[in-house]
Amino acid sequence: MTPLEILWRDGKRYVIDKVKFTDRAPSKVGGMVTKRYTVLIGGQERYLYFDKYTERWFVEKRYL
Repeated sequence: MTPLEILWRDGKRYVIDKVKFTDRAPSKVGGMVTKRYTVLIGGQERYLYFDKYTERWFVEKRYL
């Protein structure tokens, strides 16, 4: 399974330029260990997570 894009609730789409690598890592959301994808979107590195138990994808919110 390879993520290709992110679709937000408001309809915005962000194409994933490249999947750099995958690993298992805890998220900041609940600290559960999930599959983490390090991806490039518009030249910026982001983390995507896939929880196999709920079969849901999520992105951590960035704080400025």
